[in-house]
Amino acid sequence: MANILHRIEIYAAPEKIYAAFSTEEGLRKWWTEDTIAKDSIKPGTIIKFRFGDEEGPDMKVTSLEKNKLLEWECVQGDPQWVGTRFSFALEPSGSKTILRFAQRGWKDETDFYMHCNCRWAYFMLSLKSYVETGKGTPHPEAIPL
Repeated sequence: MANILHRIEIYAAPEKIYAAFSTEEGLRKWWTEDTIAKDSIKPGTIIKFRFGDEEGPDMKVTSLEKNKLLEWECVQGDPQWVGTRFSFALEPSGSKTILRFAQRGWKDETDFYMHCNCRWAYFMLSLKSYVETGKGTPHPEAIPL
């Protein structure tokens, strides 16, 4: 099995970063503007992400620890994504916070896997920009590949 792993330093408090990936408003600012989530994200919540004409994935929140960790499992979407597990882990480090992102459980290292690895790097930088400056580059503003 293959995994996508990224580590990024963000000059912001864990609370601010956590809000960016644990709320509908935050997710819309750095990943895709077409995000549908309940007001209160908790274990079992389904978050729907759409990308224009593409169906996009549905993620089930499997675990969260405020200001430290959020985990999802893809329950609907591209067959290569279904069953993969996502994590956003935060570690304070002086004036910055270390974010460790993972998408684990890919069955094969396909062209789509490579595409998604590149896009996740892009969207992690969008998240960093959003948290540090207030402006991310979510879909549909994202640079096309």
